[in-house]
Amino acid sequence: MKRLLYNLPVAAIIYIADILTFEFGFLCALFVYMRLLHINPFPVLVILFISGIHILVSAIIWRLSSLSKRIIRYSAFEDFGRLLLYMFVVYAVTIGIGLLLPKALQFPLEIWFISLLVTFFSLISSRLVVGFIIKRLKRVLVQNKYRRLLIYGAGELGMSVYKTIQETPQSQYSVIAFIDDDRRKIKRFVLGLPVYSAEGDIHKTIITNGITHIIIADPEITNERKAKFLESIIMYNLKIRQLPSLNFWLENQQNLLKLQEIDIADLLVRKPIELKNEKTAEYISGKTILVTGAAGSIGSELVRKLAENNASEIICTDFSESALYDLEFEIKDKAPETNCYFELANVRDKMRMTEILIKYRPEIIFHAAAYKHVPILEAYPLEAIRTNVLATWNIAELAEKYGVQKFILVSTDKAVNPTSIMGVTKRIAEIAIQTKGKESGGTAYITTRFGNVLGSNGSVVPLFKKQIAAGGPVTVTHPNMIRYFMTIPEACQLVIEAGVMGNGGEIFVFDMGSPVNIYDLAKNMIRLSGLIPERDIKIKFTGLRPGEKLFEDLFSDQEKLDRTHHEKIMIGKVRQYQPSEVKHMIHTLELLVQEQQIDITHLKDLLKIFVPEYETSHTGFTSTLLKDKTLAPAG
Repeated sequence: MKRLLYNLPVAAIIYIADILTFEFGFLCALFVYMRLLHINPFPVLVILFISGIHILVSAIIWRLSSLSKRIIRYSAFEDFGRLLLYMFVVYAVTIGIGLLLPKALQFPLEIWFISLLVTFFSLISSRLVVGFIIKRLKRVLVQNKYRRLLIYGAGELGMSVYKTIQETPQSQYSVIAFIDDDRRKIKRFVLGLPVYSAEGDIHKTIITNGITHIIIADPEITNERKAKFLESIIMYNLKIRQLPSLNFWLENQQNLLKLQEIDIADLLVRKPIELKNEKTAEYISGKTILVTGAAGSIGSELVRKLAENNASEIICTDFSESALYDLEFEIKDKAPETNCYFELANVRDKMRMTEILIKYRPEIIFHAAAYKHVPILEAYPLEAIRTNVLATWNIAELAEKYGVQKFILVSTDKAVNPTSIMGVTKRIAEIAIQTKGKESGGTAYITTRFGNVLGSNGSVVPLFKKQIAAGGPVTVTHPNMIRYFMTIPEACQLVIEAGVMGNGGEIFVFDMGSPVNIYDLAKNMIRLSGLIPERDIKIKFTGLRPGEKLFEDLFSDQEKLDRTHHEKIMIGKVRQYQPSEVKHMIHTLELLVQEQQIDITHLKDLLKIFVPEYETSHTGFTSTLLKDKTLAPAG
């Protein structure tokens, strides 16, 4: 069909149609004139002669104008202006020729005036109608029959999206209706389309109309409402996109390709976590603050939020050169007024960290630097000890030595009843910081503990995204694995507030809501991509990796929780260690990492003595270090 359309002499057809339109206009004018007089004052031969002259003149001038060669569907105001100009020429020449003829062959000017009006409106309307038909036909020819679209939001932004789609046949969308939460709009029509409820009958709307795509174009929708909406339609495997604001839409030249993808965080979002302590921003303002691991997921967000709270100076340290460069570029671009300093340094290098503390004299340290990948650290346990334990201890001691007011450790729920090297080393870091907090006279040592962070480097969400983009399979360790999740901004807000409210020695535990089944998370991410789990994207179970467990806990059965002024922040009452025990523990681990070779079984035995709740399958062996009574754990 497309080939047939393209092979037709379109310009010739338009030319002939236009000439016939001139004749049509002339005959209509003649008919109207005769109806007004109720007589036929012109013989048939005269009518045929004059109409022949009119056709000949219009054919010659129209041929010279080349108007029939212009693409109808792209006709614009200037084309209509040219059309009117050449019509005047046609009628001027025809009338001029008529004046040279005998009086019996001359037609009244009223006829020519009526003919001009009829012809003009006929040519304009025919071009508009044909242009519309061609656009619709092209849309049908190229349109993917599965892209049946609902626009969430019948306001200004939603209408702008609809108009853009209508004017862009290549968009491949067929807009079926609007949906909205405003009861005043529901069951009415906007731009000729019905408006349905985005809540009550949304399931009926999707099923009966065969909807495959949804664009969220409501800038006033809250995160809670969006999460509830997504949860209600996730089973339909729709392709969902969103526009954050009208300004975003206009700044991106109303480009449909700029529509943002719905993120899994939009589905898991809870009531927004807000800073409740009014003194938090006041406390941060004007302070010199050091952030270790500043180029990581948590560290970089901490830097952003500290900049928002008007910290006087922010010292960003990280051992990743490229990541630190990216952070520097971002901060200087988005917060140029903030005094940020970027130091390439490894937290395990005590001399280098000493230089930084002497140079800047920070008042607060957020210690986010850590090794966190469970399977990797199972293979390299000494590296975990060097970074997660010894480096933390060294920086904590430097903080006291150089007058730091507060030291805040960023910990993890994997430290609770740990089953991995990563978890047990973070638990030892918690123990060390908590003990320092009880014996320090000048520095307040505080620990913050939370679960998985959505979208952090190396987390399951970016992995699933890559696997879905590659066509699968999506790998899940176990169908029953569950995890707690929190967004990066939420986690960092709570870290800052807990750090401000802490007086020293506390382990703050964050309420992360209900845990999420990882298998369900994988299926929902596939559905948010508009695909069907197990049909379009396979899910493969790989089994638990070394150190992993099915369930994570934010606190152990032996721990009790005390409430704070923030309902999302609690204080964990954990087992207390004596300072001598902790120092002996650190000293033992320092000696351990100095050994060239280490038996992993012996190492895990030692760690289990330090952290009895550490669950490991390797037991029953005795480390050579443990034979030395001077290294045996105190107490």
